[in-house]
Amino acid sequence: MTSILIRRTEPDDFRRITLQPFDAELQDTIKEHADAMYQAAMDSSCSLSCEQDGEVVGIGGILQSGEAWQLFSPDCRRAMLIMVKHIRAAIINHVLTIGEVYAMIDPDRPNALRWAAILGLYHSEGQKWILNKTLLGV
Repeated sequence: MTSILIRRTEPDDFRRITLQPFDAELQDTIKEHADAMYQAAMDSSCSLSCEQDGEVVGIGGILQSGEAWQLFSPDCRRAMLIMVKHIRAAIINHVLTIGEVYAMIDPDRPNALRWAAILGLYHSEGQKWILNKTLLGV
């Protein structure tokens, strides 16, 4: 049986995650700058990690600027539904308490476009996808 845990990001998570193939070129940079990335995550309004059977399969958060970010491993599929639930709740909480959330999405990456739509973000312009109180209907 698969064990899935959503928790606050820990210092070593950026060293433990193996990235999806289209992000593989970032793997060494992320590991090299893991401490700075962890500090940025802690300075965020929200930062979560997902473990599946003891392996870090996802890390994401919302920076103080409102920019949402994420890193996923190729093995994250079984944990995707629970990650969507927690990330979507964090995005809505940020919108309601602080303001707009946005993500810069590469249009050449269909999985990223689908992920933005699943999280409830709306295409704004260019690579920018947003969610704000107006779009939430509040």
